[in-house]
Amino acid sequence: MSELSHHHPTSIDDVARALEAREFELWFQPKVRLRDQVITGAEGLARWIHPERGVLAPHHFLDALRNAELLDQFTNQMIEQAVAFAGDAVRLDREIEVAVNLGPRSFLVPGLAEYIDSLLDIHQVPARRLVVEITEEDLLEDGPEAAGAFEALGRLGVRLAIDDFGTGYSSLARLRRLPVDELKIDQEFVGALGTDNEDMVIVRTIIELARLLNHATVAEGIETVEQLELLRSLGCADGQGWLFAKPMPRHQAVALISTTDRLVPKHIEPSGTDFRNRLAITSLFAAGEWGQDGIRLHAASQELSDALITDRQQLEMMTALLDIVPCCAFIKDEQARFVQANAQARAVMGVESIDAIVGRTDFDVYPFDDALRYQADDLHVLTTGKPIMERAERHTRPDGSYGLMQTSKVPVRNSSGEIIGLAGFSSDLS
Repeated sequence: MSELSHHHPTSIDDVARALEAREFELWFQPKVRLRDQVITGAEGLARWIHPERGVLAPHHFLDALRNAELLDQFTNQMIEQAVAFAGDAVRLDREIEVAVNLGPRSFLVPGLAEYIDSLLDIHQVPARRLVVEITEEDLLEDGPEAAGAFEALGRLGVRLAIDDFGTGYSSLARLRRLPVDELKIDQEFVGALGTDNEDMVIVRTIIELARLLNHATVAEGIETVEQLELLRSLGCADGQGWLFAKPMPRHQAVALISTTDRLVPKHIEPSGTDFRNRLAITSLFAAGEWGQDGIRLHAASQELSDALITDRQQLEMMTALLDIVPCCAFIKDEQARFVQANAQARAVMGVESIDAIVGRTDFDVYPFDDALRYQADDLHVLTTGKPIMERAERHTRPDGSYGLMQTSKVPVRNSSGEIIGLAGFSSDLS
């Protein structure tokens, strides 16, 4: 059966019959750990296995279920199927989580936590193996009542996730109050990675916000290798999408997790060391030249790209060279992670050793608001290739006081003209 894309009117009688015949099923899409593509979970997505129209997605039937006042019964069936699949995983000795998305009305039905607790007991599933998702918009819509049921599930031990995060306007205060375990990055933002600078900033901000609040992050709708690599470099922990697997019926999902540990797309090559090609950047003072479009490395410096950043002698030499520069100077790679920073720059950051910042981002060394502005500028330089010259902006010092810095950032290019990083130079104007 194939999923039909054209719209066909759905009657109340039809969905009532389908519910009685248990034609609604959860299909499961695997979730993987992005750094190594190990399967860590699966999300249950509702499908209607219609005897005449084929496999139908939720937009074909949710309104009819709602109009027939059958949404609660439908939700109970979907929760039962999610827990049953989690039971399959337990019996296969697979440490995976199974997620199911509930609408706001489900959280208003009395006894939701007790019903889920009984299902977990029947299928012998630890509560932590079940993830209950609610969209950010739905959570905001029904306010205190939904939040109360959300918290009751948290006390039960069920993991809780906010789906489609970034599309609503959740406050930091609310996120801190709710027992949220993970934020799911909406596929709208994931799909624009690599093409839209603003969406890149949004995704990076969500990931950093989740890290600060000790929440996991899951990216939805990953379809390309480029999106995977960008999400991995930004620090996103897990993801799902057609790049790894499409949603599949329960029996196929059981067969998959019983035979497969990792879902690595065949056309992805091993990424190698995270710090490869960094020495091509750090060689810019020894083998580079200034141009109108930034710093361009001579062809000879490309030979250094086969070396590793762990070459201590090379690192010490570059640190000494940067210390000659009469201002704060730093170099970042193509993912806006620090490669080098001289003594003046490290003093502004409040760190002594270069080892404390190599491979880290602004969010690891600066207050969140400052880091957000700095990263936006970095992404502008890295994606457009246009320098930012002598920008004056407020800076938070390590002691908490404020100063005024004037900063220039320019792209660093290899001998082929490709942007492989950026160099920044700052002076204290205060």
